[in-house]
Amino acid sequence: MHDLDRPAVTGAMERVENTRRQRARPPAGRGENTEEREQERKAMETELKTMSRLVASKKRMTVDEISQALGLTRRQVFYRLEKINQVLRPYKVPPIIPGSVLDVAPLTRKALLTAAGGGARLHEYEFTPAQRQLVLYLMLFEGRDHLILSDFMEALDVSRNTVLGDLRQLRQSLETNGIQLFSDRRKGYVLQGKETDLRRYLVLEVMKEIAAIADVQLFDLFLENTQADTFQETEAICLELATKYGIRFAADRMTEFIYIYLFLKIRICNTGIHGDVHKEMADCPEKQFVQSLLKATGSAAFMETEEVSWLTSWILGISFGSVYEDTEDCLLIADITGRIMSRFEQLTGIRAPRPEDMFVKLYSHIRPAYYRLLYGIPILNPLTEKVKQEYKDLYQIVARAVNPASRLAQKKFPEDEIAYLTMHFAALYEGMHPSVQDTRQQALILCRNGIGSSAILHSVLTELFPELEFETADSLEHWSGHKQPDIIFAARSLTRIPETGIPVVTVSPVMDEQEKLLVLREVNSLLGQEAGIPSVDMILSVIRRCCRIQKEEELRHALSALFARKDPVFQTKEEGLLSMMDPGLIRTHVQCETRPEAVRIAYAPLQERGMITEEYIRRTIAGMDLAGPYVVIAPHTALLHTAAEHGARQQGLSLTVFETPVVFGSPENDPVKYAYALSVPQGTPSHLTAMAGLLKLLEDPGFADICDTHDPRRIWDSICLHMM
Repeated sequence: MHDLDRPAVTGAMERVENTRRQRARPPAGRGENTEEREQERKAMETELKTMSRLVASKKRMTVDEISQALGLTRRQVFYRLEKINQVLRPYKVPPIIPGSVLDVAPLTRKALLTAAGGGARLHEYEFTPAQRQLVLYLMLFEGRDHLILSDFMEALDVSRNTVLGDLRQLRQSLETNGIQLFSDRRKGYVLQGKETDLRRYLVLEVMKEIAAIADVQLFDLFLENTQADTFQETEAICLELATKYGIRFAADRMTEFIYIYLFLKIRICNTGIHGDVHKEMADCPEKQFVQSLLKATGSAAFMETEEVSWLTSWILGISFGSVYEDTEDCLLIADITGRIMSRFEQLTGIRAPRPEDMFVKLYSHIRPAYYRLLYGIPILNPLTEKVKQEYKDLYQIVARAVNPASRLAQKKFPEDEIAYLTMHFAALYEGMHPSVQDTRQQALILCRNGIGSSAILHSVLTELFPELEFETADSLEHWSGHKQPDIIFAARSLTRIPETGIPVVTVSPVMDEQEKLLVLREVNSLLGQEAGIPSVDMILSVIRRCCRIQKEEELRHALSALFARKDPVFQTKEEGLLSMMDPGLIRTHVQCETRPEAVRIAYAPLQERGMITEEYIRRTIAGMDLAGPYVVIAPHTALLHTAAEHGARQQGLSLTVFETPVVFGSPENDPVKYAYALSVPQGTPSHLTAMAGLLKLLEDPGFADICDTHDPRRIWDSICLHMM
């Protein structure tokens, strides 16, 4: 809690305590009762104002923090939050969504301060150093002449030394992005650099601020101080035009677009058109959207070709696509999507249960990713590090699966894009483990961050709550269910949920064990199930009283994992490659001449152990005859596999080293010297750990040299060494 809040909170606590004492007095006459009620009303009003300021003061506020600060029980906190939401209704802002962590929309924060009598100006706002530097950049980006130190000091209400320190940090950050910050006696502080670099920096900084679930009241206040159009006005226009032209945005992407569009309008009005922004683009719904937006917002200066094209390219990079659209890049994007799917199948041996559905869903993500790569539009994935941790093996495989597509697009996929793709594949293959559903209670998942996020949430929540029947939608308006849900799971983003009276739990698309535990407890409490389960903190508190804890964080993680019901499908306890292989599955000095013969010989170790059927072998050979040498995944290396339902009985992986290389028909990677044969029964994608290990193994040129010795023991020892 900020120090500024303490007097108010303390005063509120004193008044609440006085009120409680008054409540304990014996009944009095009518006049005294009236006075008592008035005192209670004033105490409650003061308390609500204090709580409003408290909720608005922090980006992340928990119920326990409010409870501790105001001396209230959790039940009392939730009751007062309901009262605050009632007060907020005239402001037409999203309600506060109660949960372990409160979900408070940016506009709601601003309304809270206004309702509490604390509406802030820009200079009254409490900034972090990073936010101060963002405000400085916004002021410089406006393009006004003669900005001097006193302008910055007045805007931020800070000292000269603070501004100089912030400018120094900002200058360093800008230089790494190809932008210079100069101080000129005549012009004051000015930015110098390519217009595209200046805009890219702005986009990234706005993304960072929003992705952090930050208080975008900062942006609203800045626009208010510059007398620009408001976010709400522009949002209403964008929503209407998006419906008209059939354009679907992720919720946070639209928010980013609106703010940056408004900042850009200020710059253009102050400094005019900055050339070399973008080349002219062909007509498309996205371009029509932009042209209509410019007309609706009176932005005549924007109507230059390069500005329209720049905004159009950006819309293409932040909106969902459809495989059925008729655009000049449609076939190329479809080719990229198909290559990624095929490469993923090659590297894992897993075929999508419904490849057509997977293709359609994957295309909708690849399309904006393609345009982001093509036009240099930045993307920020706040879940990247979490995805790399929770889906380590899958991420490594997807990173390799995009290589052919990268060459086709002539652009390298950044980590944030790979993480988004990983979420798509994780959602698909976690869905291969169907859970038993019980229609006793209905649950609705609201997520507007993309198909991958929605599918992952559906899969994880189904694992956590098999007693619930789940449906998914990007908003309540788009939900087609006939029965009212008993509970709503809302993605922790800028999604706005109307008041419904239905319990709402905010969740992250990718949850660690601690987050899963918190969600479990909250849902169980809301639905009246297992409400008495002690928290990890309660257990740790008991342990501290009884003994000394040497590794508290490790213990906390272990307890959290213990409380979670099920591990995610990709967090396998198996030993990866070593769990699927043994020395008996390695064959060397093998002689054969034809591809079908090579396939049969390579599968022999698995067939001898009953891991596969004869049909499995026949299907592999037939598949290659029909689709070509899809099993050749690297130079001189094949990974033999087919669909699990064709006869995969037991998980296993064999290696055959041919005495004489065999031609498989791959122009790039023939002839095949090393054939890996894979068997994965349906519904057991835990072998991804093994596949990730195999890919690392194949990237070591020294391992191929060891295979060329035709010594099974040396080969096995080398595999074991790599897996250590």
